[in-house]
Amino acid sequence: MTSLGFTQTSLADQLGVSRESVSQWLKGVKVPRPAALLGLGKALALSFDDLVLQDKDMASEPVLAYRTNRNKAPKEKDLQAARDMAEGLQVLTPYLPPAPIVSPMTFSEPSLEREFLSNAAAEIRRILSATETAPLSLVKLVGQLVQQSIILIPVLWGPNGHNGLHVRLPHERRTFIYLNLDKSWMDFRFWLLHEWAHVLAPQLDKAEGETFADALAAEVLYPGAVAKAFLDRNQGNGMAGAWISAIVAEADSFEISPITVKNRVGEYAAEHALSIPEPDIYGAVTNHLKTIPTVTEAIWKKTQPEVADYLSQSALVFQTPIFEALRRLIGDRSVGPSFIERVLKVPFGDAGGVHGCLAGQ
Repeated sequence: MTSLGFTQTSLADQLGVSRESVSQWLKGVKVPRPAALLGLGKALALSFDDLVLQDKDMASEPVLAYRTNRNKAPKEKDLQAARDMAEGLQVLTPYLPPAPIVSPMTFSEPSLEREFLSNAAAEIRRILSATETAPLSLVKLVGQLVQQSIILIPVLWGPNGHNGLHVRLPHERRTFIYLNLDKSWMDFRFWLLHEWAHVLAPQLDKAEGETFADALAAEVLYPGAVAKAFLDRNQGNGMAGAWISAIVAEADSFEISPITVKNRVGEYAAEHALSIPEPDIYGAVTNHLKTIPTVTEAIWKKTQPEVADYLSQSALVFQTPIFEALRRLIGDRSVGPSFIERVLKVPFGDAGGVHGCLAGQ
């Protein structure tokens, strides 16, 4: 670069990017976008082989699975952001504890058949020491994922943000799960189980994998035997209002969404040719969930925790090494807030606060 008369500043000016971007490219912290990569090649007279790694092994590509808000298909901008996050995690990996010797647990032949889902859910409940009729412990669930060498990344993406993201880096032998803490406490274990299901069934393609993850999460949280017991108790409960109240009360006792209970009861009834009331419960559920705190509110008793509290409590509750790794990376390579913005997918202002706290400013 210097032999061609370029400084970081003059090269940045020619390419129309910031000097910080050029600095991050040279440090290996960030990879140029395609347009910038083309300009970089022209400016520095680089060949295609100089610019592009010729590794054709697709098995080394990051594997991504979004649990989007309202279960919508992820947009291209979301997928691009996820790819950027995965690249950032690759940079961060050397600053994490050593990669596990044993890979996370997986199913040998995952299936959407009810028998498999039932048996798989029962095994997960056994691992978590949860009886069939008890709510699933969030502490035990988090502990099991950590034991499986899955790195949890708690983020504050807002109530309308996506629920979670699973990122697997095959080459680095790392698995990450982003968790949006700004979601309802009653939904949170569903999203966590949904993302874990992607880890358990990596061989399923995207569409089938999403369907499997939803089905397994619901079966774990509300097993078929529990749905049967609910129907046995409410056989004569034909009034719409009474039926809705029963579903909401059942959901509260299991600390899950009434929609999960409704769907599982409906599935069980359909499989056994049982007739049940089918009132529109979504209005009542929406109003009910307004009374339920988000995970953020449950942990910090407020909607927006202070940065230091967010970092310390996230590390404690979710046993994540991610913030300590970021602290070490900042100290070692002087990366700026833009890297935090990229890897956590948060607004630049929030990234600046996290960066300042981690950098001791």
